[in-house]
Amino acid sequence: MVDARTRNPVGAGEREDAFGRTRTAGVFANTGSSNMDSLGFVDLSSCEIRAVLAGYRSSTIQLGRRSVFESPDIGTIVLRPLRESEMRDATVSVTSLDAPDKARGALEKSRKELGKDSPNWGRAGEQFETAVALHPAYAEAWYELGEVRLREDKVDEARSAFQKAIESDTQYVKPYAPLALIELKSGNTEESA
Repeated sequence: MVDARTRNPVGAGEREDAFGRTRTAGVFANTGSSNMDSLGFVDLSSCEIRAVLAGYRSSTIQLGRRSVFESPDIGTIVLRPLRESEMRDATVSVTSLDAPDKARGALEKSRKELGKDSPNWGRAGEQFETAVALHPAYAEAWYELGEVRLREDKVDEARSAFQKAIESDTQYVKPYAPLALIELKSGNTEESA
């Protein structure tokens, strides 16, 4: 943003930068103006700082009017994990875009079943199996099937489903954590890593 650009004080003329190159009144001389006033204040009121980390929501820090004489400490950014419902929307597999309508419908039916107060894990599992039968590369459905199989204490079937999710889409991150945990609990530390 224009407001965040660092500039020399007004009237500073030519100076050398850290690499010994001569520069004019501002680092971005082609803009023709400077954001720093003669007292060393910069207006960063339209700037904010936030962190980006998959699976987390960041707090933001508004910068405001800052002086070159102030401490560079602007505060602490807090990251909060997203809820499961937010995570579901935040992580998408490319293979989901290719899924036929019937496979998507089966996935949605099983998710509705899982959203009930007392879900029928068997019925949800059947719908996920239908989805992967209709679209074998459906990484999201394989992942969901693995989660259901874990709930049913069918660890080997869960492991297989998570592996198929990863084979279908190596960039889809959701199946990696439960698969690593299964391998760790099974004593396969190298596989877990």
